[in-house]
Amino acid sequence: MNIFNDLAIARDNLRRTKDHEQTVRAIVEWVELTGKNADDRKRELAFVLSQDETWQKAQEAVRMAEWNVDKAQAAIDQAEADQRDRELKIRRDEVEVTRETNRLRAIDIRSIVQIKGDIDDLFSK
Repeated sequence: MNIFNDLAIARDNLRRTKDHEQTVRAIVEWVELTGKNADDRKRELAFVLSQDETWQKAQEAVRMAEWNVDKAQAAIDQAEADQRDRELKIRRDEVEVTRETNRLRAIDIRSIVQIKGDIDDLFSK
């Protein structure tokens, strides 16, 4: 399985667990809250959710799904960094080969000039 597929699966799972979490929250709000104003209902909701086992499991599932997304993203980031390192090594190797080629050409040119000078010396005598 490739890492991009892993990330897509993890993100899909995260969306599903967040949907479940929102459903649980909505049910709790609908069934259990009796507060007279928004502040009372907010405090009551925080308390009820802290006591609700289904909500706790949904929260845990969301955290695990987020961790899986982070893990898959980290794998992609590492693979991309490794690829960049390989590409940079190839570029460094290409530069080194070009430098060595140029050095050898310079040696060849000096050799040719030297040989030409030797030949000229032979014929000038």
